[in-house]
Amino acid sequence: MWLALALVHCVVGWAEPAPAQRAVVVVIDGCRPEYLELAPTPNIDALGSRGTRYAEAMVGHLVSDTPPGHATLVTGLLPRSHGIVAHEWIDRNTGKKVSITGLKAAADGNLLRVYPERGIASLSTLVKRLDPRAYVAAVTCGKYYAAMLMGGPDADEIVYFPPDSSLDQGPVGDARDWTILDTSAVTAAIDIVKAKRPKLLLINLPDTDRMGHFTGGVTAPDVMSVVAANVDTQIGRLVAAYRENGMYDETVFCIVADHGQLPSRHVVHPRAIWDITRRLMVSGEMTHEHLWLSDPTKTEALAFALADGAVPGAKAVYYRPGGDPNAPYRLAPGPTPDPAFDTACQFLLSTYAGPQGPDVVFVLPEDTVIGSSDPNRPFGVHTGLTWHAQHIPMVWAGPGIAGGVVSSAPATLADVTPTLCRLLGLRGGPFDGVVLNDALAEGSAADATNQDRATSLLGPVRDALKKASQAEAPE
Repeated sequence: MWLALALVHCVVGWAEPAPAQRAVVVVIDGCRPEYLELAPTPNIDALGSRGTRYAEAMVGHLVSDTPPGHATLVTGLLPRSHGIVAHEWIDRNTGKKVSITGLKAAADGNLLRVYPERGIASLSTLVKRLDPRAYVAAVTCGKYYAAMLMGGPDADEIVYFPPDSSLDQGPVGDARDWTILDTSAVTAAIDIVKAKRPKLLLINLPDTDRMGHFTGGVTAPDVMSVVAANVDTQIGRLVAAYRENGMYDETVFCIVADHGQLPSRHVVHPRAIWDITRRLMVSGEMTHEHLWLSDPTKTEALAFALADGAVPGAKAVYYRPGGDPNAPYRLAPGPTPDPAFDTACQFLLSTYAGPQGPDVVFVLPEDTVIGSSDPNRPFGVHTGLTWHAQHIPMVWAGPGIAGGVVSSAPATLADVTPTLCRLLGLRGGPFDGVVLNDALAEGSAADATNQDRATSLLGPVRDALKKASQAEAPE
């Protein structure tokens, strides 16, 4: 598996001439493609008609969460390479807890040091290398860690002003409360467009994820249709700003999400997991299905106990022997998934293998989540090994992009930066992702070969997740 993954690494050199002069990346946080079907989306549809839409795009890594998603998006690297695997984890090299997206990490600047400390050049850095005078901005409203991870150390401006604290408690009751963060973020971005004419603008729209968590997403179409309609309105405002300022024809737009979302149709209480960890006298960190242990020697015992019926409905439990960060994940005795699904799980597990990866992972059916809150109150989650957590929208439009294309290729977040490097004439890599050659108006044989290799790996992963999802949570 590791050898096969290495074959798709690519380096993007100078493209002469660059077909695009500017780029805008809009991340619709936690957006399932189905959300965009709940309301008319004429602005996104117009971009899709003008460019290329990926109908089966996917996150392509674990954990499918905001921090690793944004880091992968702007580095072209998988979490095993950039080291950001979740909100919190235990670093096996040091044995210490890491909370990269806590307020302290933002206040003391740790979030802006994660890339240079690992010798990684993010997209902002690559733009600055080409043109030190180019203006780069990253914008959100409230999700400071998303903006900081997008902008990195070389963005000229990172905007993440906090929202009204009352909005953190959930929907207040009218449409403005459901959409105010996205509207505020785009208003700030438009001010930057007018004043600075940025070479690269990165925007995180948080309301889709926020409202999906509070309502369950697809189980609350009355709310999510309002949120989706406003997302489209805000993208329309942004596109209009580029037109009005004479930059539209030279700008490539990428509309994407950082992860999907699944509703809590079935809830598994974590009590049994906590009971087992106490019995084994081990502590650690838990991000839904992903567990980091303070004592890695207890890894096998915990995995075997979890696989022995401790987690109702678990399809599989994987573990790293002795917590060894260099060991591949093993399937614990117990529930055995079909070979295609097991292969898909092993692929995804490999994307965060390393010192930051979890020690034990269990796999739940589609639309089944870990939760200790009121099981009768719907909520949304997105961290597991399921299609609804992995499936995301992706739309490209602008100079250098092929028009009127709908692709079924399993494009991933790791492919965004390599593709932008090709379009903007940036030098970058090696990347874990590839240039999306089928989206380019003028592709190349080398890029086509790399994308074909990536599809041969990711296509079966996509197909296995989709098949399991259709069997477990039929639409």
